[in-house]
Formats: sequence, C-alpha cells, structure tokens
Amino acid sequence: MDNLAHALDLKRMLMNISLGSDQIVHSYLLFIKTIADSLTTIQLPLFDLELSQLIITGLHEDYNSFVTIFLCFLELKHLMIYGLSCSFMSNG
Repeated sequence: MDNLAHALDLKRMLMNISLGSDQIVHSYLLFIKTIADSLTTIQLPLFDLELSQLIITGLHEDYNSFVTIFLCFLELKHLMIYGLSCSFMSNG
C-alpha cells in the first residue's frame, strides 16, 4: 500500500474511533497512539490539538469528568508553553 492510501486509511480509522462499552480507556488511548505514531512514521504527524480532539470526541458521557480534566491539562500546557494570555495579564 502506498503512503497516501495508508495515510487515508489511518485517518479514516481515527475519525471513526470511539470507546467501546467493553473497552477500557487505556486500550482506547493506546490504539489512538498507535495510529498517531504510524502517521508520524510516514511523515504526517498529528497536531496536539487534532489528537486531543480525536481523543475526547470518541469518549461517551460517562467520561465527562475525564474530558474536563484533560481539557484543563491542555489549557495548563498551553499556558506553560506560550505564557499567560492578554486577558489574564489585564486583570492586574
């Protein structure tokens, strides 16, 4: 299979992934990571935001607290990398 066809197949798999009712979160995340690593291997890495969106989109509402914590972590990571936004700095 050529890289383009392989990439399209991997992307299709990611777009359709969701946590199964009998699946644990760890195996769900590991499957996503495996696909993301495969895309990186063929020089088509996913951006953090794209990967994060795929992860939370596939979770059902039983995992809302996980999604909230995950989004808070992403926000914190963004603040640590890029600094405080103007809205935070103007409050002082």
